[in-house]
Amino acid sequence: MHVSKKMIEKTPTVLTFDNPWHGTFKQHIASITAPFVLPNYFSHCWVPGNPQVTYAKN
Repeated sequence: MHVSKKMIEKTPTVLTFDNPWHGTFKQHIASITAPFVLPNYFSHCWVPGNPQVTYAKN
């Protein structure tokens, strides 16, 4: 995260994950906080399939 934050202005930084959206409490909390935190570290998001797209959009 430290390196990604330093590089975001110079080069694209990519968040990857393979978790599908299950609607758990933890995922709901992450979906609330992510818009405030993740843009400071990542410029793009890569996911492997449609179930993960739902999670990324949330």
